This record gives sequence, C-alpha cells and structure tokens, in this order.
Amino acid sequence: MRTIVNILVCALLMLLSLFFPQGHCQNSQSPIAADTLQAEQLAEQARSFAKKSNYDSTIAKFKAAAAIYSRLANEYSEKVFWEKCLENLNQAGYYYWLNLQSAQALRLLDSVVVLVSAHLDTNHFQMAKANHSIGVVYIDSGKFGLSEKALQKALRIYQRTLGKKHKEAGLVYTSLGILYYQRTDYDLSIRNIKEALNIFNGQNEDVRFPIARAHLNLGRAYWRSGDLNEAIVQFTTSVDICEDLYPPNHPQIARTISNLVAVYSEKGDYDTALLYANRGLQIFKENDVNQRSIHAAIVQATNELGDVYRNKRQLETARDYYLESLRLSTQISFPPGRQSWIYMDLGKVEKELGNFKKALEYAETGLEKRLSQYSEDHLYSTEAYILIGNIYNGMDSTENALHNFNKAVKYRQQSLGPKHAYVGVALLEIAHLYFDRQDFKQAMTYAQRAIVALVPDFDEDNVFNNPRESASLSKIDLLNALSLKAEASENLYLENKEVPWLELSLSSAQMALDLYHDLQLTFGAEGSLLDLSQKNRRLFELGARVAMELSEHGNKNEYHKLAYELTARSKNAILLKMIADVKAQKFGQIPDSLVGRELELRKNIVFCETELLKAKQKTSQFDTTRIEDLGTRLFNYKRDHSKLTEILEEKFPEYVKLKYQSKSITLAQLQSVIADSIVIIEYFLGDKDIYAFCIVSDRFIPLKIQRASDFDHHLDQLNTSTHALSPKETFAESSSFLYGQLIRPFEPYLKNRTKIVIIPDGELLRLPFESLCSSTSAEDPPMDFTELPYLIKRFSVNYHYSSALYHKAVVEEKNQKFPIDFIGFAPVFRETNATFLESLTNWISWDLVKNTLDAFRLRDGNSLEELRFSEQEVKQISRLFEPDRAQIFLHDMCSEGRFKTASRNARMVHLATHGIVDGVNPQYSFLAFSQVVDTTDSEDGFLFAGETFNMALAPELLVLSACQTGAGKLAPGEGLMALTRGFLYTGTQNIIASLWKVPDQHTAKLMFAFYQSALSNQYAYADALRAAKLKMISDPKTANPFSWASFILIGK
Repeated sequence: MRTIVNILVCALLMLLSLFFPQGHCQNSQSPIAADTLQAEQLAEQARSFAKKSNYDSTIAKFKAAAAIYSRLANEYSEKVFWEKCLENLNQAGYYYWLNLQSAQALRLLDSVVVLVSAHLDTNHFQMAKANHSIGVVYIDSGKFGLSEKALQKALRIYQRTLGKKHKEAGLVYTSLGILYYQRTDYDLSIRNIKEALNIFNGQNEDVRFPIARAHLNLGRAYWRSGDLNEAIVQFTTSVDICEDLYPPNHPQIARTISNLVAVYSEKGDYDTALLYANRGLQIFKENDVNQRSIHAAIVQATNELGDVYRNKRQLETARDYYLESLRLSTQISFPPGRQSWIYMDLGKVEKELGNFKKALEYAETGLEKRLSQYSEDHLYSTEAYILIGNIYNGMDSTENALHNFNKAVKYRQQSLGPKHAYVGVALLEIAHLYFDRQDFKQAMTYAQRAIVALVPDFDEDNVFNNPRESASLSKIDLLNALSLKAEASENLYLENKEVPWLELSLSSAQMALDLYHDLQLTFGAEGSLLDLSQKNRRLFELGARVAMELSEHGNKNEYHKLAYELTARSKNAILLKMIADVKAQKFGQIPDSLVGRELELRKNIVFCETELLKAKQKTSQFDTTRIEDLGTRLFNYKRDHSKLTEILEEKFPEYVKLKYQSKSITLAQLQSVIADSIVIIEYFLGDKDIYAFCIVSDRFIPLKIQRASDFDHHLDQLNTSTHALSPKETFAESSSFLYGQLIRPFEPYLKNRTKIVIIPDGELLRLPFESLCSSTSAEDPPMDFTELPYLIKRFSVNYHYSSALYHKAVVEEKNQKFPIDFIGFAPVFRETNATFLESLTNWISWDLVKNTLDAFRLRDGNSLEELRFSEQEVKQISRLFEPDRAQIFLHDMCSEGRFKTASRNARMVHLATHGIVDGVNPQYSFLAFSQVVDTTDSEDGFLFAGETFNMALAPELLVLSACQTGAGKLAPGEGLMALTRGFLYTGTQNIIASLWKVPDQHTAKLMFAFYQSALSNQYAYADALRAAKLKMISDPKTANPFSWASFILIGK
C-alpha cells in the first residue's frame, strides 16, 4: 500500500515541477514533498478506516489531508492543491452522511461548492462530486425536489466532462433511482438503475461494489412496487457480489442482508426472515460497535428482529426488541426520521397487545418525527396516519379512525395514483372498520375499491364483480380483500336471505383460496407455510359452509362436491408440496449430480438445524461460539439451496411442471381407488359445525353436523380416560356421545363394509375412533371393558392425514422386493444406561423427559426404567419369520447410525424405544437409541424429527413401538406435527404409531399378536391390527382402551 502512496506522491511532484522554477523547487521541494506525502498517507488511512466502517476516523483523516492541501493551495495558489483539497473535503462530506450526520455533511458540501466556484470551474469534476453527495443527503432528508436538482446537475457535469458512459455517471443514475423509489415513482426508479447497470457493465475497471449497490437498490424499487420475487433476486445478487468483495464479517454484507429480512417478512416467510435477521445482527456485532455507523446498524437490525417477531404474533418478544432498539438509538444522535420507525413499531405492538393509550403516544411521536423530515403526502407519513387510525379503531373512536384513514387514502392517491398496492391497503383498513361495526354494505364497498386499486386491469365498482384473473400488485393484500368481501357478502345473505350474496361469497372465497395456493408455492420455509395456513384456515371453513348452504338452493351435488374438495384441499398442503418436490427431482430430467447436490445441501441444513436445537437447549453450558458458527453455516447452506432451486426451475421445465402441479384431488379421483369393502369418512372441524363426508366407491354423503355445546368436553374427557386407567363409566359416557356425533349419522352407509378409513381434522387427530362405542345407555346391563360395543369390533380402522395422501398411497402402491422381511431395533436401556442419561440431560431439561415418557417406564424422578419387555417383544416377533429373513439389533448394537443404514433393507421395520415428544416445539421431538462408545460415530443417539426427512427409508410398514410417536403439536391445516411426518415424506407406505403412553408389557403383547395376524393374512395390516386389538379386549387385564387403542395405523 505504501508503494502506491509513493507512486502517487511522485506523480504529484512531477506535476508540481511544471509550475515552479528549478531554483524554487530546490529550496521548497523537500517541504512540499513532505506535506504531500503526509496528506496522501492521511487520505490512504481514511480509505482504510472507511473499509472497516470506522467513519469517525475516516472523516478526521480526510479533513486533515484537506487541511494540508488547503495550506499548500493558499501558500502557492496552485490549482492542483485546490483539486486535492476539495477531493478530500468531498469525501469527508460523503462519510458524514454515511455516519448519520446529515447536517454536518451539508455544511461541508456546501462549502465545497463555494470553494470550487472560487478556485476551480463550475463545471469541474469536484463540483459534480459535491452536488452528487448533496443530492444523496437531501434524499435522506426527504427534500426530493432539492435532491433531484443537485443530482441532475452532477449528471450534466459528468456527462460533459467525462462522457455519458463514465462510471461516475452510472453512480448518479443509481442515486436518481434511489430518489425516485423514495418518491414512489417505481418505473422511473427501475429505468435509472438499469441504466446505471448498463454503464457499469461496460467498464474496464473493477466496479463490483457499484454493481452490488445498483442491484441492492433495484431490489428495493421492485420490492416497493410489489414485485417481491424479483426483489429477492436482486438482493441475493447484491449479497453474492459483496461476499466476493469483503471478508465474511464485513458490515456491508449485513447491510445488504437486511433488505432480505424485510422482503421475506412482507412475503410472510418469517422463518427465512429470522434466519437473515440473526445473521445480519451477528455480523454487525463482530465489528467495532462503538463506531456510530455500526451502532446505528445494530439499532436497525434489532428493530428488524422485532418486526419479524411481531408478524409471527410473538408480541412480547417483538416489544422487547423494539424497546432495546429505542434504547440503543438514544445512545447516538439518531436522525428523527429513522427513529420514527422505532416509535411507530412500538405503537403497532402496543396496539396489538391492547394497550391503546400507550400505542397512541408512540404513534403520535412517530408521526411528529416523520413530519419533521418528510412531507405529509409521503408514504412514510401516510403509514403513521394509518397506524393512528387503527389505534382509534381499537378504542371505538370511529370518527377519529376514519379521519386518519381518509387522510392516508387521499395522500396516497395524490402521490402514488389510484392503482397502487399501498392505496389498496389504506382502503382495506376502512373496509375492516365497517366490517367490525357490522356495516357490511360499506365494508363491501371499500373492499371493492381496494380490489380495484390492487388489480391493474380491473375497474368495476359493482361489488358483484370480481377480477377474472388473480394478477395483482400484491397477492397477499388481494387475498385479504377478497376474504373480507367473502365474509361480508355471507353476512349480507344472512341479513336478507338473497342468494346472489351467497354466490358472491363463494366466488370471492374461491378466488382468495387460489391466491393462497399460489402463495404456498412461493414460500420456502416450513414454519412460514404453517403461519400462512393458520391465517387462512377460516377461509376454507367459510367456503365449505357457503357451498353447503348453496346446495339448499339448487345444484345440490355440485355444491356438495365443492364443499368436500375445499375441505380436502385444506389439509397437509405443506407435506404434499415437499413430497411433490422430491418426485419432481426424480422425474424432472435433472442430472444426478444436481439431485445429489440438492440432497447434500438438505442434509447439511437438517444437521445444522438439529445441532442448533441441541446447542440452544444445553443445560450444562451455553456455547455461544458454536451457536454462531452453526448459524452461519445454516445461513450459507439455505442460501445455496435457494440458489440451486432457482437453477433447477430455470433450466428444467419438466421439474417445474411436476413441482407446481395441483396437489388436490377431485372426488371422482378418490372414489376410483376405493375398494367395495372400504368406506372413507373425512372430517373438517369448524368453529360451530363439523363437516363430515362419507365416501364409498359409488356414493357420496356430505353432512353438516352441529357441533354440540359439550362436544369439546367429551373429547377432552375421552382423551383423559384413554390416557390412563379410568373408570368404565367415565370412558363409556364420552365414547358413546362422540360416536353419536361422528359415526352414527353414517351408519346406514356402513352396511356390507369391513374397513373404515378415517381422515380426521383438528383435535380429532388425537381421537382413537376404534374405541368409540355404539351404545351405552342407562338401560344397558352393567358391562366390563371386554363387553363394550367398540367400533373396532365391527370394522378395521385405519387413518390418513388427507384424502390426497391416501389416494397417493393407493395409486403408488409398490410391489418392491426386500432383502429381508423384518428388522427390529430395541436399545432396551438396561440398568438405566448411564451414557444415555448423561447425553440426554446434558442438552435437554429432565422435566421434558419426565413429563413425556411413560410413567410405567420411570423408576424415579431422575432415571429411566429399562424397556425390559422390548427385548422380548423384538425377539418373539423375529421368530415368526424365516431365520434368514429377519434381523434384530439389541442394546449397544442398536445405535442411531445402524438404524439409518440397516433399516432400508427390510419390508417391515420395528422400533421399540423411548420416544420424546415436545408438544410446543415439535422440532425437539426425537427417538432414542443406544449411546455408542465409538467416538468416530457421527451420530449421537437421538433421531430428531427433522432428521427423519433425510432418511433413505421406504419400507412397506414402519412400527414405532414407542411413546406418543403419533402425537405432537397441532398445526391448523397441517395436522399433528408428529414424528410420523418425516417417514411419510421418505416414502414409508404404512406406519403404526402411538397416541399416548402405554405400559411396556402391554405394548409387547399387542405387537406380537399384530405380527402373528399380519403374517397369516398376507400383510393386511389394518385387519391384523384389528385382530390384535380384539385379542387385547378379550382379556380383562388389557381390555381397557388405555392398553390397546393408542396404536393406530396410518396408511392404506
């Protein structure tokens, strides 16, 4: 670096020799050379500090260099010294702005303009440089007119003096693009930034950073215009370039990443947003946090985390981040316009927490700070009006709410035009206000106006018209508008019983659900898909309810089919999407190398996620370094996976076709695979009604069953009584009641059928239907558990999570040949395996283990009882097979690694172990294996839920003879987040899992009877499980449903 400085000094001295006589140079060369060398060294130091984002030192060094050149210029009155002086002052002014010191920046830059005019030329390069920086500062201050004037002047000078395609002209075009998207003129913004990129791409010098900055701001323009997918492409391109330019912890990388946080959060893809937000904050904290620019970046990154958590509805966590952001912002002179964001966000979260007075204080402070920097019709100011309107709405102050909402609409139409997503959002706020006050006609009117604003080619004021296509400026906002319209029109039907309102409600709901489906295809993270599914659950119910009501006014069969297909479509869309992606890779003509790369990345992602879970849950120590390392690796793997997905979708059209084809099935498709002996009953659990559909090969019986007021009580009571040894009377009461609600309405259609396939929904996923009793009236004679009329006594019963998954299981039935028929695993944990306990309690709390594991398997509060009967269970079952067709692994031989490799070879895989299910955080659920002594084994003995998705396991039958393997957190629309999901994803055809904890001895007895029957009935697993359960019921010791009803068959 010193060599470069010396070269610059020598060049400058050569230039000076042209202006000074030889004698003068002999007397003055040494002082000039020393001063010039010192100035250049100071400037070089400034540039070095700038690369580290140490802007305070950067500014000081540039100003010191400028002072030396100023002294030389005044002493010798030479132009070259003025040029060098003003160059350094320009740089100092620019870095004042980067350092959030806009006032100081403008004062210094204005002085540069004066000095250039006095000592150089008004068309000089440094005049353009100063005007460019002044224009940038004015953008940040919201003074767009002054900004445009300065930027256009800079552009004219550059084009005259340096040429139209010079790099400096490209930099001004980028700044103009920033100005125009801040001014909400997105088309003009995009044109200017694309012109900048055209200029940069024609340069011979290294212009990677200007290119990265242009892509970053092009992404912002697309984001603000509503094109979120294109925004992500631009932001990702910018991140890639920055990572090539800078070391991994450089703050510029984090600044670029922060834009991805915002856009993913707006898409509703909150898990991905959190991943980027935490990565960005981590990078900033790895730098000098005492520097103003880094401190300000940490303020913003902390606030962004609050945004994501607020969108995820974790409001207290969001508030904590906002308050921390506000606290940090007071430690520096944070600009009021930027600080207004924090106040606004605090207003939002307090409103959502119901603290309206506090919310209003924050919001009004935010508006005051915004108006000090922006005009009243600026987008940021209108956001404040909308927030204040919402707070007043929550306080039932209609007049004040409408006043603020109408202000927002007026100013947005004024600055953005009538067709804009932000105009639609403002109108939708008014629609919601009227809906909340049950003024449904006014709600419809404003919802329609919102739709008109959101759809470019739609201008119908008539509320009975909807757009023909779902193309819009914002799919999420259009979905919300159509959903509100569907609800309002249904309410108008209930008021006047006019069928057109009902038809409008259905068409609006259907269009909204199409948008929901489109959004599902664009989301990547499973957690974000679950959030989207939960938010739109009520939309499926509304569609089914309206379709059933319309069936009373004609076209009965068509509306009944539609009601069924809507409810069927609401289930397991995420799992189906994941399965479709695997199929698309297999049959989408993708090279094996890319398929292998995708699998490798997916495995690495699961590994990092699993290790992060363990690291964050450790009770013995908290390894911050490891957590940060895993977080960084996870971030990189997920981003690489996203890039690979983009390549696959761009280059392999057949893959795209298979991946995004519709996953829902029609009623006719389902009926075509139903055998004559089978009846399917599918349920959708609504708030007030139960929608039930009885389907056989040639008939379809839909019912809307009023949900009894004590339905939930009996459901809870039955679950309680089956999960423990409860009295017969308690069980029988609820069992009979639920039979009457869920099965009795279909009894006429169960004749001549031998098997019922249950497709449950909501809390019904926890209900063992085979334990429901047809009759236990008071007149019946006393009976013990052996004599109760269980459903299982008349039918085989099996389950599936959705009709689409059942249909897939039947049509894709495999006649695969396996090397062996049976493989069994039983770690046993004899004498309380000390290594297992040490490993387990090292990273997870004992309370979770104690509360989850079967009480019959615990000796005391601090150790695990061995699964004594599991060894006998596996050994006895294996003897039912030919010796060379069965294999078992016991004790220390039953490691996680061996399970992953050996289990892929068998038709039937049997696992008898401890299962731990976390009902709050499903990702913490796992199956336990023996702890290996071999330190070279990469597995730790805990098979987590996420890891199951990466196993090469697709047996005909998987038996999870462990606690609660079929239980888990209930996710609306997706069912139970149980350990079974991953195995279904890998291609397992049938799974036997448990809903609750069962004594080890009873489990062993049931399993042996099941395999005996399965082998004698040609692997008819549902019939075999029924036979085993009937055998348990015939024995008074095991007749209580607690002992036999827990294990259910998921499959065909």
